[in-house]
Amino acid sequence: MAAWFRRRDRAEQQPPSERAPQQPSSVAVPDAPPETFDEAKPLLRVRPVGLVPLADRRRMGEVHGDPGAADAVSAAVADYHVGAVLDLPSADVPVSESVAARWGVPIGEILLAASDNVRNEAVRLFEHDGAIVNEGRAAAALTLLGGPRYLPPGDMPEMQRGRGLTPVIVIPDDTNCLIGFAEDPSSIVAIARVAEEVLSSTRRPVSITPLVADDDRWVPYTWPAEAAPAVGQLSRRWDLIRYERTRDVLTEWLEHRGEQLLVAKVMVGARPEDGRYRSMASWVDGMVNLIPYVDEVVLVRADGATTALPLTALLERRLLEPYEGVYPEYMIGTRFPTELIQAS
Repeated sequence: MAAWFRRRDRAEQQPPSERAPQQPSSVAVPDAPPETFDEAKPLLRVRPVGLVPLADRRRMGEVHGDPGAADAVSAAVADYHVGAVLDLPSADVPVSESVAARWGVPIGEILLAASDNVRNEAVRLFEHDGAIVNEGRAAAALTLLGGPRYLPPGDMPEMQRGRGLTPVIVIPDDTNCLIGFAEDPSSIVAIARVAEEVLSSTRRPVSITPLVADDDRWVPYTWPAEAAPAVGQLSRRWDLIRYERTRDVLTEWLEHRGEQLLVAKVMVGARPEDGRYRSMASWVDGMVNLIPYVDEVVLVRADGATTALPLTALLERRLLEPYEGVYPEYMIGTRFPTELIQAS
């Protein structure tokens, strides 16, 4: 991700007085949220929220007896959500469900106030590896909430090549809205490639779902065939992030509920025959396993013998069934297929 730190975008070229304030480098204990919504209004900022961190916060709240600890969010489109943070002196503090309840204000009203506070922030736009990047939490969140009209105007130099074309966006983390154009396959490949690059180092993933402009709203978009190699690598990166990031929290949550399940670890690697990336997880004999939706499952017999099989082969034999009520989605084994290892 060194390229992200080398580039000079539009915001960096502004006079210091016009730049966004820098976050303090030291980590401090966050200040307490204001007691009333009126006090909080000037401090609110809007941001995109992904299902991965949202699921973690919900589970941890349940484990620690604080069911309102999760972010207060509103669904935007597909798996994208939007929430708010309080810009406090020591940290940005997410507005939780319990804080919203204490204020007695619905999330829609909170987001409206948060959006109003950032609506006029300067656009931070630049090109990176063929993709247009609209940088900033506010830019990403407003684009989700307000639709295509909240994209940077077409007369900006970075956007000129998209004049008259249909915008496609991906928001891989909470500070980067990547823009391509449906009629320009190379730009779609670029946003898939750059989304994978962003996810390789982000701490706040959001989604890899592409959205396309449909009049004044966003709708889910299907990646074109030209983007298949880049999308394949992006999808494997996403498998690694969504499953491995939540694995420890999910395990603790299951133990809290009295469920003794082994949550399989996800691995990603290149296939020797063609170099394409694949995701893998292990299914261990003698234990009740939760298996993620990956490309291949490594069956591990009690004596240590192993066989790697495509997930589809196990699904066809009805050896796995969905495990309800968790995100990311998992399956649970119905019977360990010892005979498949013996036949290998």
